Amino acid sequence: MEPPRPLIQVDIDPDVFGRNYPADVTVTGDAAQVVNALLEILPPRTQDADLRARILAGREEAWREFTPTPGGKRVSPYRLLRALQDQFGRETVFTTDSGNGTFLAMEMLRLDLPGKFLAPVDYSCMGYAVPAAIGAKLARPDCPVVALAGDGAFLMTGLELLTAAHLGVGVAVFVLRDRELAQIAQFQSVALNRKTCSELPDYDLGALCRGLGVECLALDTDEQVPAVLKHVATVTAENRMISFPYPKLMNAILDVNQGAAVILSSTCVLRGVMPTRGEGASETMCCTRRLQAFLPSAPVLSPLARTGRRRAGCGSAW
Repeated sequence: MEPPRPLIQVDIDPDVFGRNYPADVTVTGDAAQVVNALLEILPPRTQDADLRARILAGREEAWREFTPTPGGKRVSPYRLLRALQDQFGRETVFTTDSGNGTFLAMEMLRLDLPGKFLAPVDYSCMGYAVPAAIGAKLARPDCPVVALAGDGAFLMTGLELLTAAHLGVGVAVFVLRDRELAQIAQFQSVALNRKTCSELPDYDLGALCRGLGVECLALDTDEQVPAVLKHVATVTAENRMISFPYPKLMNAILDVNQGAAVILSSTCVLRGVMPTRGEGASETMCCTRRLQAFLPSAPVLSPLARTGRRRAGCGSAW
């Protein structure tokens, strides 16, 4: 890939200039400050009403394509994610992990405010969702916070819920389970025609949560979604007022056949379905310090504009 020219590189560390591509102009400085300075001198851009109308029409078409036939044996991503937005409202902060949960959320959530979608989109670090959710809630206690974590990612940083329980941080964590590191498995299948060491042993999520002082619920079918989410919203709201000391953990059980939910070369899950991958993990307090400065002005990672055909597999059930 060759970037367009002239290439202007902005980084707070001048030692990284030209490491990937030679830059025509280099600027040493904080990226946020540089962008804000540019906004002051760039001419205002007029809104393209026709483009906005086509994007909205494409989104409506995508919603119709996503809508599954009700009454299945598992939870469909579309119904869960749409119900989450309906239940918790437009102020909700969503955190995701490495895997298809992120891409499904990008496709299906409709966010119109900044700082409402936090995801490890740079290095795709596994284990981001839970500590990021706790940090977001500490930074913005007035906003509902929902985390979407794969079962493998939850094993990396799920014990951070002990911090949430100790501090009375009311977050809703949905553990997406398919008992496989499915994104890794997908890459292995495509590149190597086989899967190696990607199967995830099952574990008792309820027992783990009891040890942390966190309530665990099961979500097995689409029909259960409204009642379960209403209960979760009530408890997390009371936690915010310190009536309940514990966050709400959702053990969402979804089912995805191998390769059925492939989105942009990734995969994600709920209890019996959806994978994640990556390296490294974010610590809760680190997330908190960064998010306190970041969230008020953070840009929205907008869902992909849908103006045409849907990607293969986007409507598959978990």
